[in-house]
Amino acid sequence: MPSEDFKEGFDEGWRAAMQRMAYNERVESIPTRNSPPSPKPKRKPSAANQAYSRAFAKVKGRFQTKSGKWKKNGFRNAVRAAHKLAKK
Repeated sequence: MPSEDFKEGFDEGWRAAMQRMAYNERVESIPTRNSPPSPKPKRKPSAANQAYSRAFAKVKGRFQTKSGKWKKNGFRNAVRAAHKLAKK
């Protein structure tokens, strides 16, 4: 069993650590000049990009093996076929 002195010392150390953590959180939340800029909002995919995406999803099965690996030049051929299909 830990002694009372140990318990008191532990409690004091714990309280001090919690105070430092709370202080650090308050300090970090204050914006400074050196703080990194907020991330840019994601762009909305264009209609052409969405059409290509759908076309690629339709076509890719023909250029993959049963295990899901790409056949030789499969990805390249799938991209070309998807572009051709999306163009229509």
